[in-house]
Amino acid sequence: MRELRKAVLNWYSFHPGARALAAGPDADILAELMENRNLIADTVPQAGCKYDYIAAVDLLETSETEPEKLIKELYELLADDGVLLLCCRNRFGLKYLCGGVDDIVRTPMQGLRGEVSGLMAPVQLKELLQKTGFKDQHSYYLMPDAGFTQAVFTDEHLPTDSIRDRVFPYDPYESPFLAAEADLYDDIVREGMLPHTANAVLLEGRKETASVDRKRAVYAALSTDRGPEHGFATVLYSDGSACKKALWPEGRQNLQVLYDNLAALKNRGVPVVEQKMTAEGIEMPLIKDPQLMEHLREQVSAGDRAAFLGVFRRIEQDVLTSSDSCSISEEEAKSCWGASPAQLGTILETGYIDMIPYNGFFKDDRIMYYDQEFTVHNCPLRYILFRAIRYTWIHIPEAENLIRMDEIKDIFGLSDLWDGFLKHENRFVSENRNWKKYSKIYEWSNIDRREIKKRAEELAKDDLLTRVQKVQLGLLKQLDGICRKNGIRYMAVYGTMLGAVRHKGFVPWDDDIDIAMLREDYEKFICVCGEQLEENYFLQTPESDPSCFYGGYCKLRDSRTSAIEYRNRDKDCNQGIWIDIFPLDHCPKDERQMRKLQKKISFWQRIRLAQLYKQWTNAMWDVRGGEISLYYILRKFIPQDMPLRKLNRLYRSCAPEGQRSVLARYYGNYINRTVYPEADCMDLIEMPFEDMQIMMPAAYGSWLRKWYGEDYMKIPDAKHRTGHGGVAFDPETPFAEKIKESQ
Repeated sequence: MRELRKAVLNWYSFHPGARALAAGPDADILAELMENRNLIADTVPQAGCKYDYIAAVDLLETSETEPEKLIKELYELLADDGVLLLCCRNRFGLKYLCGGVDDIVRTPMQGLRGEVSGLMAPVQLKELLQKTGFKDQHSYYLMPDAGFTQAVFTDEHLPTDSIRDRVFPYDPYESPFLAAEADLYDDIVREGMLPHTANAVLLEGRKETASVDRKRAVYAALSTDRGPEHGFATVLYSDGSACKKALWPEGRQNLQVLYDNLAALKNRGVPVVEQKMTAEGIEMPLIKDPQLMEHLREQVSAGDRAAFLGVFRRIEQDVLTSSDSCSISEEEAKSCWGASPAQLGTILETGYIDMIPYNGFFKDDRIMYYDQEFTVHNCPLRYILFRAIRYTWIHIPEAENLIRMDEIKDIFGLSDLWDGFLKHENRFVSENRNWKKYSKIYEWSNIDRREIKKRAEELAKDDLLTRVQKVQLGLLKQLDGICRKNGIRYMAVYGTMLGAVRHKGFVPWDDDIDIAMLREDYEKFICVCGEQLEENYFLQTPESDPSCFYGGYCKLRDSRTSAIEYRNRDKDCNQGIWIDIFPLDHCPKDERQMRKLQKKISFWQRIRLAQLYKQWTNAMWDVRGGEISLYYILRKFIPQDMPLRKLNRLYRSCAPEGQRSVLARYYGNYINRTVYPEADCMDLIEMPFEDMQIMMPAAYGSWLRKWYGEDYMKIPDAKHRTGHGGVAFDPETPFAEKIKESQ
């Protein structure tokens, strides 16, 4: 961590030969950094010495001296033209807001409650410096913190797009988080909250008598963790210039390589950002056009599939231009890439593997490349396209809604090469990122979101709906596990599909889960459940639990819980919390035939309902007047098992015509509109749902529009946010006990 700690100031432009004072718990590390920059650095104030720079990190939070008095002492130690660099943790930092702790804030929310001396908000710090005589101030926001700074922002240069590609938070303290910091990055950027929620703030303060620096850093991107040879800082300045610097002397050679690579690309006619090598580093103009990744996100938001694909075709063409092609031996192809030369396609003598959206601007309908550090000899063109696509999907996961990754793999011939390229990439990243040296840091960056959800559930334990949804999620995981084990296809439908797409989990006010399966998968699922369902789970079908009936589909129930429906309150059937599982049967394309089939199904469903339920329970909610009595009369003359036999034949009676429908559900007098293309039911993708992945049709958009209209992504008004009602839930009491209590 010693070298990573230097990132707090290794990007800053110090004047060589100046006198500096390092203060705070890590003063020796800061002094070492400044000495490497040719400064004369002290860690203890020398008598009569006035300092050109005072770098104080974590000083206010750890000193026993009152903050205002401490700042006044630093003011007196500073030369008239000197600079104070005061780095402090933010009381309202995102980590603390998420429930994080560290060596200063020992318990969650302690800083927010104002219980940590010296821990302030950015505005408080600015006021403190202003009060003690520092009239000229500039703020730098360090992300993710001052312990391992990866990016530096200012009020003049705040991010407009996601920062997740540049910054990853880490937590060495096993904090009891209630939210994952990285998951909120996009939101705080979009809402302009980064200056208020950055975990660390560096204030640059000058006395009123000091001259003003006309050229100041306004942004820095750092790769300190890549070590002395590959550690760089890309710094943007207030005068409109930019510079890429080596963080260590050992990096100067690779800086020259980077410069030479971009020059080589320019010589071959590839558009690049103009550059000039100087004593400080590679100088470039400040480009105001959107970065390529930002441009791609705009195309995803606009739904412009052609423009989105066009970027990758342009990259493919630029990569082809970047190098002469060559041949590769069978042995080299297999050992390096895990494929044959024929499968690999075009091989480049020199592969500039950083020609990806991270390292380009979009200007005048073309890509301007920069930061081309790494090359690979005898490199497949498709490997560079693999990197471009993979990192785009990591940075813009919603691109999957515009074009499926499997499809873009096919377009660029990557489907059979992906796994081999991924192994090669993982080896490269491991070496480049110093995985062995900094393995602990990367381990600390893996926040357990299951634990976060568990803590949140504990806080919400009095919320009945949350507890019901927790049980239903357990049922869904049980179903998902059995299906994956046995090769059974299933798909989320109705509100569950909407929740996965719009909320990445439950619709917040929804109290059920809906699943559908093709009839052949449905019957296989019923067959294997007898042996594979865990204890306390019960698959309720019309045959396994003949005391109740829902139209012919089944429910997976948790017998340790209660979900008592009014019509079943005196029934001897399983009434645990459930999820619905609907079979998708073949159905006629002809609407008249469909209505005729539904009429027959509804008749036998009503007979079965009349057999099981008393007339006053309103089981046949659609039948009015004297007609309902007809079914209660007919039930006396029809054998108990006949309705189910008739219904099972009707559900399976249609020949394949390319579409499926949920027939085994009671629609009554309403028209069954649950008709879907069979091809949709076969083409499934995975989507996140709470802390798991579930399956749904790749064409989910057309299904959701059919059910909820074009604005299905829009959150409805509060008055329309209701569950299904009519059910008495108790997630902690078994239904048998609940029924016994009510009798």
